[in-house]
Amino acid sequence: MHQYSVSQQGAWNAPCVLKYTGSILFAALLCPTAPVLAAAPDPECGERVSLARLIANPDADHGKALWVVAHVTIDFENMTACPSEMETQAKNCLWLDIDDGPYETDQDYARYQSKLQTWNRFNLQTVAIRATFDKTLKGHFSMWPGGLRNVTEVSGHQDGWNFTTSTAVPRTACVGELPVPKESSDRRWMRSGSLKLRNGDYDGAIADFSRAISLEPSNSGYYLIRANAKVRKRDHAGATADYTRAIEFAREDKDVIYIVRAEAREQTGDLDGAIADYTRAIEINPKLADAYHGRGLAKQKKGDAKGAAADLARARQLTPAQSPP
Repeated sequence: MHQYSVSQQGAWNAPCVLKYTGSILFAALLCPTAPVLAAAPDPECGERVSLARLIANPDADHGKALWVVAHVTIDFENMTACPSEMETQAKNCLWLDIDDGPYETDQDYARYQSKLQTWNRFNLQTVAIRATFDKTLKGHFSMWPGGLRNVTEVSGHQDGWNFTTSTAVPRTACVGELPVPKESSDRRWMRSGSLKLRNGDYDGAIADFSRAISLEPSNSGYYLIRANAKVRKRDHAGATADYTRAIEFAREDKDVIYIVRAEAREQTGDLDGAIADYTRAIEINPKLADAYHGRGLAKQKKGDAKGAAADLARARQLTPAQSPP
């Protein structure tokens, strides 16, 4: 597994996108309309902005602490804040950094797990988030137009949590009423499956995701989520089949789905199929460094040293230089 495989950043992040070998999930979640921030009764609340504004003009709000209302997904390798259940494409969402690190000691891991447990209370819900907007926080594959970091408070339909004091707090008065999702039968199965997946019941999760798919057979996100469960179960052939169905129904982000299908194919030993998928991703998005990197490594495995060197060099050219800390 190469350096772009399962990322440790954001650790337990999964569906708007689950990454490599372990997948990508573009979560389809739970509110029919995009939430709107109400006027704040308290002048101490600070600025409230919409996701659309942050995405349309990231320079204007970069580095600002603000309130935003969003439908959140808290899952393996996918922590996202989206306008609604119906708008979950990466370009319409922000990456959500639930913990700012560091990640070096057992205490750091315990802190992260504690925050993850808190955030899971708000998973697949529309919530108000007090955080700092960071236009450079792009998430996995650098797919998102920005992100939220330094989260100090999250507020749901009934109560909230203050991360500065690590205490439960009343629902914030800084936003109006949050839209209450009307959960369909397929969403109930997805929620049940997600819980089983987090608890390690992969067979139970796959069964629930399959029930959801039977009700919504053209939902590409559902296939991606089930593929993730299959990857964790090491059923890479089954995951490949689900990625194929996701590609069939996806309207966007097909380049990324081709990459994760390529990784699943690599796990089954199908190097030719993997190279073909990386190539298809490059055709869709010629600036996708991860696709060149993955194809280069696959070519190395096949003994194509010249082709591998060219792809890896191109990947390095397309990868932004990391600024010194």
